[in-house]
Amino acid sequence: MAFAALCDRAAEHGLVVRLEPMPYSGIPDYESALSIIRAAGRANSGLVLDTWHFFRGGSSLPSLDDLPLEHLVVQLSDAPAAPEADLWAEASQRRLLPGAGALDLRGVLKALRERGFSGPVGPEVVSTGLWSLGAAEAARQAAAACRALLDASP
Repeated sequence: MAFAALCDRAAEHGLVVRLEPMPYSGIPDYESALSIIRAAGRANSGLVLDTWHFFRGGSSLPSLDDLPLEHLVVQLSDAPAAPEADLWAEASQRRLLPGAGALDLRGVLKALRERGFSGPVGPEVVSTGLWSLGAAEAARQAAAACRALLDASP
């Protein structure tokens, strides 16, 4: 299996390999990613929980119970309730700052915290609107949105 081999090569250097499912890819959802990780059976494998991909890929809060917390990282972005017809365009150009859309980001954070997650959480807001502000202002706004969401989450 290619993923197992990649993990083995990474382990030689003390690295972790994380899968990030994307609804428009060959690994469209978290169930698919978990099956790959489980089949590989490597201790240095994990997941990237990107909230945009999580919800647009059809996952829901109860499915968070199945995600392994070891080597998990969380990327926060938001979106309107209804997906666009072109998911790639939405994902690569029109994500929203955390808390500015309709995705249940607070629910994700609450569910993970209740399970004991304390790993890395940060923004991944791919947005032409943010790009137009310049790097410093885009980073300031993304950080402020993440802080507000994390502070408001139980």
